[in-house]
Amino acid sequence: MAGCLQLINHYKYSRLPTALFWIDIYKYYPEVYQSLQESFEKSNSYFKQLLEKGIQDNYIRENIDVEEAVCVLDVATCIITYRDYPVRISLSRTDLIFNIMVNMLRGISTVKGIEVIDAYTACLPYSTN
Repeated sequence: MAGCLQLINHYKYSRLPTALFWIDIYKYYPEVYQSLQESFEKSNSYFKQLLEKGIQDNYIRENIDVEEAVCVLDVATCIITYRDYPVRISLSRTDLIFNIMVNMLRGISTVKGIEVIDAYTACLPYSTN
């Protein structure tokens, strides 16, 4: 569970490039884009391992589909990272990703896992719990 929370914390305090950056990388630097995609795949693999460890340690419910959970988070993160919603959404993209990750993780957690997540998020600056 600690690894999942560290991953969430990473997103909370990261600066994300704009959608235009990703478009330019894809268009003008395909090798860099491919390298970034491989890095994202490694991150997803790592997150899958963290979820499986969480299941073993009784922090994550046994009845979840780990592949599906990783895919849902990846899709949500990509939508927020690659798209620009300045008119419709006034929150920062990192805050949005953080909230998606925390809520998704809470949703697949056992009572033991929820207690850890709630204790973690309660200690964060500007927590809205």
